[in-house]
Amino acid sequence: MPIPMNNQASIRYSYPGADAPETALSNVTNTTKLAEYGVTATKTTLTRTFRPGENITFLTRVQNTGQGPLYNLTIAESLGADNAPENLVYQADSAVVFVGEVPTAVAPEADGNKLTFRIPGAVTSQQTVLIVYCARVNPALNITTGTLSGTSAVTANSGSENGPLVQPAAAAEATVALAQYADLAVTKAVDKQNVSRGDALTYTFTLLNTGSQPSVDTVLTDTLPDGFIPSLVTASVGGVTTVYTDDMYELDPETNTLTVPSGGAALSVPAATISGPGTAEITVCGVVE
Repeated sequence: MPIPMNNQASIRYSYPGADAPETALSNVTNTTKLAEYGVTATKTTLTRTFRPGENITFLTRVQNTGQGPLYNLTIAESLGADNAPENLVYQADSAVVFVGEVPTAVAPEADGNKLTFRIPGAVTSQQTVLIVYCARVNPALNITTGTLSGTSAVTANSGSENGPLVQPAAAAEATVALAQYADLAVTKAVDKQNVSRGDALTYTFTLLNTGSQPSVDTVLTDTLPDGFIPSLVTASVGGVTTVYTDDMYELDPETNTLTVPSGGAALSVPAATISGPGTAEITVCGVVE
């Protein structure tokens, strides 16, 4: 381990007529005594948050902090928890390795959620190895999974290919948090395929939220067929059905475009849970003229 060698000088002096001696301090000089052999590792990501289905880019930086060369440098990457290896999946051929500033062809050995990079040759004193790769978040990830992490365990032989092993004091780790967001999709269904004048007709809109947060300020807009006049508009969320009065939705008389809710009424679609997406259902009942 590098040893700090920091020190500061002082002077003591006096002058004719002084009541007492004076002192003054110099600046502090900083020097680091390098260990004969040593290695450090840090791990970061390009993003701080993730969504299911997205790629996370991991960066692992390993430095030879000693005076002598390191051989057989091995970086063992672990993607996520061992009890949930499907949460993060390495994207084939995404890895790029730099030894110093030189790109080096090193293909990782993949085994489930484990990746092993073996750096050829010697890594010289103060030289850095940078590994960059992508892992995809499982699109079907349980939305209650709050964080995902990756770790890097590093070992090397000091001085020669058969020298004593050296490694950092602890594995490097990077953690990414689930993004706070709502993600809505809507489907529309109708209860009849064929109608005649005077028939009742019902449209049902199902709103699904696969995000981690409930939606706010949610507004549905639909241009209804000519001749269809709504008479009842309702919204069901969490087992509670709200009947919208005329002042809680708008119907454009020229285009027959329905906007719901309006007039200060609010609609929120719950966040997804371990059971599945949050849901809300809007029904529009009316008569064909």
